[in-house]
Amino acid sequence: MPQPLAAETSFQLDYGTLHELLGFQIRRAQLRTYWDFARDAPIDGITPGQLAILVFIKNNPGLTQQRLCESLGIEKSTLAVTLHRLADRDLVRRERSTRDRRENALALTENGGRVLRTMMQHVTKHEKRIVRNLTRDERKTLMTLLRKVAQPPRER
Repeated sequence: MPQPLAAETSFQLDYGTLHELLGFQIRRAQLRTYWDFARDAPIDGITPGQLAILVFIKNNPGLTQQRLCESLGIEKSTLAVTLHRLADRDLVRRERSTRDRRENALALTENGGRVLRTMMQHVTKHEKRIVRNLTRDERKTLMTLLRKVAQPPRER
């Protein structure tokens, strides 16, 4: 399990310009969020990334590996390794696509559906913990801004 970020102590580090860097703050928030996600997860070994893949597969019947790569913005080889791990745990399976017989579609197994439901109950509690210092409006604003940051740059 990842280690939590050190709590602020009486000895204060000088972060210099790091406090002003968006990437640094996003990474710190991501590390804290990942640690909280993993600390009491009901199923060992399911990462936030794997959970996202399970959600995509459940919500998009017939989803192909290629389309999933594009949606997540990850390399085919990285996704292939993750899908092998999920398949080895009997969470996902590959099926011949009904749209194009040359492609494989992804589907959740029964076990994958159960794991997803269990983990989503965990995520509900986890989300409440990580935003406990934000008002409802602040959370909404943060989500809007993060979605904007995550979008690819517009063509000029």
